[in-house]
Amino acid sequence: APGLSSDQGGGDRIRIDRLLMLFNTATLSDTTVVSAAEIDLFVIAKTNTTNDGDDFLVVLETNPASNVALVVADYDQFRGTDTNFPLGADIDMQEQSSRIDLGSITTGAYNAWSFNATGISHISKTGVSKFGMSEGHDVLDNDYPGSTDANSIDMYTADDATGGGGTDRDPKLVVTHAEPTSSSSSTSTSTTTSSSTSTTSTSTSTTSSSTTSTST
Repeated sequence: APGLSSDQGGGDRIRIDRLLMLFNTATLSDTTVVSAAEIDLFVIAKTNTTNDGDDFLVVLETNPASNVALVVADYDQFRGTDTNFPLGADIDMQEQSSRIDLGSITTGAYNAWSFNATGISHISKTGVSKFGMSEGHDVLDNDYPGSTDANSIDMYTADDATGGGGTDRDPKLVVTHAEPTSSSSSTSTSTTTSSSTSTTSTSTSTTSSSTTSTST
């Protein structure tokens, strides 16, 4: 199964994976009011050897060049706290959800990241909502304290043929929304599975990046 990892393997070699998740949310109407949202990932396994407070996972906003295929440049297409794409040097990533500490991640089950107001505002009502995820040291642009540290999860993705049969373990975007009316509103919840779930990785010891999986 694909994984999401940040680790230091010794010396000056550091591996950082970044996850991209795209969801077709065009079925939402232009007038609907989104009150809550979450991304659910089915986690298979985890590693948490760097338990220093930055060992968390959080939802991020992405802007890949295509909705159906990755290119190397997509690795930096994450929104920074300066609100810009691509991510600039020494810029933290703009967090779209609550954080989940790796120590609190449940394996063999779905884990839910609840969106904050910023994340809710980036849900598209006319097309594809483009989100991603990374580990806290990458998000905050902080160094690892040791020389052989690793924080990671393995999870099912929309591209994973061994996902337990069908789409029952795919990443999900769950949106709670309501249509405004003159006297009342009805609230419903929509669940959208990921149409694209991919990871990219890079190493500080080289000048190149590579994609480790592509979207269907």
